[in-house]
Amino acid sequence: MNGAYLANLSGRGQQVPSLPTLHGVFETILVGRQLRAPYLPLWDLHVDRLVDGIYRTGLELPPNLDRVHEEVRSQLFRIDGELRLKLVVGRDEEHGACVLGLAWGAAPEVERPTDPDAVRLMVRAEEIPPSEPESLLDEDSGLPLGRIKSTDRRAYEMALVAARSEGFQDALLVAPGSEGQPSQVLETTIGNVFARIGGQLVTTPAHGARVPGVGQTAILRELKSSGVDVDRREISLDELRTADAIWVTNALRGPRRASLDGGASQAEMAEDPLREAWSCACR
Repeated sequence: MNGAYLANLSGRGQQVPSLPTLHGVFETILVGRQLRAPYLPLWDLHVDRLVDGIYRTGLELPPNLDRVHEEVRSQLFRIDGELRLKLVVGRDEEHGACVLGLAWGAAPEVERPTDPDAVRLMVRAEEIPPSEPESLLDEDSGLPLGRIKSTDRRAYEMALVAARSEGFQDALLVAPGSEGQPSQVLETTIGNVFARIGGQLVTTPAHGARVPGVGQTAILRELKSSGVDVDRREISLDELRTADAIWVTNALRGPRRASLDGGASQAEMAEDPLREAWSCACR
């Protein structure tokens, strides 16, 4: 299955060779078919984040999102294995109209998820420009809400190109410290960060200059249901360099062990709590 589909918000659409440039928000979703049943893990979390981004950017909410879900389910009976589905809501650069786009692609190959060196991270101090109004605050923390998943990925793409040119798989974005304060971990170019520091599992909060991760949310939910305590807080770069274990997570690849340039060496682990939580989340 390949190609793309483009529809206006009234539901009228057409098949297209590829999606045009759209300015808005998007989700990349792992879909497939297993044991004769459609496989759409975490669909609801993806749609919740998409709708939040639509609201916060002033785009129009497509009335046909439920129909998209049913259409995707019906298409999955025609395939085996897994695919990557890109779901975009944004303004067409050529016509200025708000449209909904779908595009199918191959699912990514995933490195050995338990290997400490599966993802080598290059540290990159980065000021990611805001992609939405900063006046919206999180009700619990009072801090600015996390970033939307915008189609404008230039800052992330530049960081990823720089990392790969140096032989790394991804870049770890950090907020530079000021007035004697340590640099704070933000995210990687395609995911969120978990770590075990002093025997405690920790991960970054959802507010500030971060995209709240679907994979991160799913793993946290499963760990909580299993009684595993995770401290969700700011993580300094100095702390991360001494972590017993580091993971990067996203909803396409799940949790993967990671190593940091200049960080302490990490050992293989017999049991991986994040991997177990991810398996439960995707059932």
